[in-house]
Amino acid sequence: MEELLEYRRRLLDHFSAVAGDFERWLAGLTSDELQQPLAGAGNSRHWLLAHLRAAEEHLFLVSLQRILTEERPLLEEFDRKAWMRAYYDPQQAIEMLLSGFTIIRQQELDYLHNMPPDGWIRIGRHPVWGNRTLQWWLEMSQAHAVSHLHQLDG
Repeated sequence: MEELLEYRRRLLDHFSAVAGDFERWLAGLTSDELQQPLAGAGNSRHWLLAHLRAAEEHLFLVSLQRILTEERPLLEEFDRKAWMRAYYDPQQAIEMLLSGFTIIRQQELDYLHNMPPDGWIRIGRHPVWGNRTLQWWLEMSQAHAVSHLHQLDG
């Protein structure tokens, strides 16, 4: 049990730190570098951060809130591609995207730090991923962020 508690503590530490990792990575990049398509990805660093913020807000935060406040909620799919087609603004300041992501992460952390001990194992049902615990959602959110952080090297 001690190993599980330690794993969850480290997961929360990494979850909390990733916004700062993005901020450090993006610091000093020019507008051209932010908009330049990345090799293999086809999208820019700016697009990646907009996508990350949107997924965090409309998928991960909503799922976390519902899992903690409802009994076995049926979670909705979030069509990230459709959302990006409809709402992506390449002119939006990178600082706004980054601060938006940071604020959402802080909201998630507030929920996580105030949740009951059994919160980690509460279940949300997803049409594609099936029954998943809050811990799984947190791991998925963190893996999603880290995968995009690695893509910034482009």
